[in-house]
Amino acid sequence: MPAHTAEKKLRGITRRLRALHKWSDSFQENFPAAVELAENPRYWNWKIPADWAMLEGRQSTQSMKREIALLLLQACEHLIRAKPAWASSYRVTCLICLPQMFASEICIYLDEAYFQSKISVSDAEKKLSAKRIHDISLSQTWQLPLSENMKEIGMHFCHTEDDFVHVSQHWMFGELS
Repeated sequence: MPAHTAEKKLRGITRRLRALHKWSDSFQENFPAAVELAENPRYWNWKIPADWAMLEGRQSTQSMKREIALLLLQACEHLIRAKPAWASSYRVTCLICLPQMFASEICIYLDEAYFQSKISVSDAEKKLSAKRIHDISLSQTWQLPLSENMKEIGMHFCHTEDDFVHVSQHWMFGELS
């Protein structure tokens, strides 16, 4: 838990999940305009609008995390289907981060080189090692159905600096091939 976050009992979970459903549905037939995307040369993203406690707090449950993951995938699928011809070179993806699921997001990659850097291995300058995950699948483990538009890539990251070690998994779904 972040040091600045006091964990109180989370109220209104049903209402919050309903709001996340509306958020996910808002991507239906709603791809950003070219002028909006031009504001960011490499990518455009939406962080998941959920309370930290729903994803990482003591009240968070596996079924709640799975439901939120399904909503992220649904939002990504809506964007893929809404993507106009002028955006054909862009990649629409969904990122599910574990164990810090609060960092999950929907992302449109506008720059192919930048996208490739997100799925490449290791960066000695940043003291980051990364490798592809081949032996498990989040979509199978969490029973997340994927449409034919959706592919999955798992990455295992280890960031070390002095005495600090941070390990995470990043599961990317969407237009990956």
